[in-house]
Amino acid sequence: MSPRTPETRPSYWRLGLPILWMAAIFYLSGEAFSHWHTSRFIIPLLHSLWPHLTPRELAQIHNLVRKLAHFLEYLGLSYLWYWSLLPQLHRSLRLSSVSFSLSLGYACLDEAHQSLLLSRTGSPWDVLIDGAGAFAIQLILYLRGQRGVPPPGSSAEGPAKDLEPLESGIP
Repeated sequence: MSPRTPETRPSYWRLGLPILWMAAIFYLSGEAFSHWHTSRFIIPLLHSLWPHLTPRELAQIHNLVRKLAHFLEYLGLSYLWYWSLLPQLHRSLRLSSVSFSLSLGYACLDEAHQSLLLSRTGSPWDVLIDGAGAFAIQLILYLRGQRGVPPPGSSAEGPAKDLEPLESGIP
């Protein structure tokens, strides 16, 4: 077993960021951010931007905004897991799989939590949307890796270390 170097040792603050994001998701999945509560400020905002829209159209846009929020919340969570686990797992299919799985697992727990609240309902469709966001960022990160783009969170010295300028004799 090889000793852990500073590069492979877990960084607790890096692991703390996705956990903080999960806490934010947990808060957002509570009573205060139910469909009814968010409609009280999103629909008037939408109406002020587009006064010609019917109440039904405003409600549809409100639903779209909520679903987009699901997608983006879990895109962000999956990205944070990728970034936080990168020093231990390095850029790999395993890293993407673990990041996606942690995010999807939390999406399931989040919907279970919502199903226990009076003003919320748990929905498998929301888990699907959450999973799509988590998968989308992993696909983007994978494709960037195929193009040779450095992973997020890698030090600026890393790949560039091999590209040190030649000695030109100029001070």
